[in-house]
Amino acid sequence: MVDRQYTAWRLYTVLRVRSQDWGGSIVVHQGMDNDGMALAVAANLCGAVFLGLEPDPAQARVVMRAGFCDFLVNTLDEALRAMKNEVRKHRPLTVILEGDAAAHRAEMKERGVYPQLQVIREGEEPIPTGRVEELSAMLATADAAHSLLAMVVTANSNAELRGADRAIAEIIPEGDPRRAWATGAPKFFVREQPPRRYVWLDDPELEAMLAVLPAGLTIEPLSHSAY
Repeated sequence: MVDRQYTAWRLYTVLRVRSQDWGGSIVVHQGMDNDGMALAVAANLCGAVFLGLEPDPAQARVVMRAGFCDFLVNTLDEALRAMKNEVRKHRPLTVILEGDAAAHRAEMKERGVYPQLQVIREGEEPIPTGRVEELSAMLATADAAHSLLAMVVTANSNAELRGADRAIAEIIPEGDPRRAWATGAPKFFVREQPPRRYVWLDDPELEAMLAVLPAGLTIEPLSHSAY
């Protein structure tokens, strides 16, 4: 079973380690499968503008219906119009660009559209950009990003999970980069079964969480490295 939230959480962690401020940055990824959707969420919660290149119109609409993008377009001009103001205002946005990804990348290169980060898969040729990283390599570094405790909160219902989300948001202090995940992830992951939330905590935060955790919910150390 693919756990899209788990992948998004790990990618969010890596992006936050790379930079505390992604506002005004463009992140590009080719292919909007589960990994692409997870990266879109991670980039959005970090404050970046995300551009996903998806050659399959049917898959692009899956992403749109699932609520993982703000705009679905089929020309680079349309994508840039949607992205321009959000980049300037340092606000997050997710745009999916349908069509031939290689042609779109060639047009981006020709027009001098250089993202701050392009996440690629093995064998892909990146367009000129400030930074290129392989998605698999990013995921491989996520678990060693810091020494906090990797935990998963599991609930019996979405209503119970909302209570846990509020508790997590209250425990994590203002200004902590984990807070954007705690407050933003619930907007994207609302239909998962069982209802769950991944979170990094230190020992005092874990004790505080255990003290306020509603009956019926569990919080456990994360024992797997991937689904």
